[in-house]
Amino acid sequence: MGRTFSQTRSRQPSVEGELVKLRHLPFISFSAPKTSTNRFFFAFLFFFALCRAAFILVRTRPALILSFGGYLTPPFAILSKLFRLPLIIHEQTHSLGKANQFSSRFAAKIALSFPLKTDDPHLKEKLTVTGNPLRHQLFTPLATPPSWFPFRRPTRPLLYISGGSQGAQRLNQAILPLLPQLSQKFIIIHQVGSATAHTDYVAEHLSWAQENQVNLDNYFVRSFLSEDELRFFYPRFSLAIARSGANTVAELSSFAIPALYIPLPQANYNEQYQNALFYKQRQAALILEQDKATPDLLERKIASLVHSQSTFKRRLIALAPNRSGAANLYQLIMDVLHG
Repeated sequence: MGRTFSQTRSRQPSVEGELVKLRHLPFISFSAPKTSTNRFFFAFLFFFALCRAAFILVRTRPALILSFGGYLTPPFAILSKLFRLPLIIHEQTHSLGKANQFSSRFAAKIALSFPLKTDDPHLKEKLTVTGNPLRHQLFTPLATPPSWFPFRRPTRPLLYISGGSQGAQRLNQAILPLLPQLSQKFIIIHQVGSATAHTDYVAEHLSWAQENQVNLDNYFVRSFLSEDELRFFYPRFSLAIARSGANTVAELSSFAIPALYIPLPQANYNEQYQNALFYKQRQAALILEQDKATPDLLERKIASLVHSQSTFKRRLIALAPNRSGAANLYQLIMDVLHG
């Protein structure tokens, strides 16, 4: 269950919806208001969301509700008590977001990616550190490259540029002036996302690259990388320039890929910055704030990343992120259901 569109105005389809459908599972579209909504409209829309959530629960009759936070969670958290359904919420970041703070009072258990300090005894007894549930398929590497990638054994280091599942226009635009020189040193996989559902964003980037002397033999633009594509590339990426969402950071760290993170500044509680800061403080990553990402500074940061590559990689291996998050979360679900 989730959003049909990741960007409502542009009608950009959500990646979560597409991935659920690929697994031949039913996807139920659901929406709820954000707290930034006008108070009067928030109350009206929240009541509507409650009614819609109640209808979904009556129709599907789940044994348990599992939520990963976000503004879609509170209606189901409230109804979990009314329907006497156990609720487990998972927090991917280093502190509880707004939705999870609200929902925690209704939860049977709170699964965490990182230990959480709290003086609240009622909250403390619900906490369980499971780790971040990464896709276990990613850790079964593929030897065969995707059909669009001509190198089985790349002769240059692979640079991954990613704005996360939805892409990041500001990051994409910041990196453009550097592509001509970067494409001489690296083979670049640039995951750009899709600006809107109706614009061929990939074609725009390729057109710009062709007109500005980017080495197209070494530059590959994709709107999204599939699970199988990541299975081939993750063990082979040398460096990354990326947003610092929880899943992106967890996956890059699990494969010990040194990264320059450019956090999304509007993220709740500045959570993307906090995700990246955890690794920067351990001298295993670099951070560049978006409003400072000029071509000159970005170029210097990339040079610093290249210089520190081997050190960062050793530190990431030593930190050894937990790859058992999915199995641990599954076990927690079983414990709550049968406990």
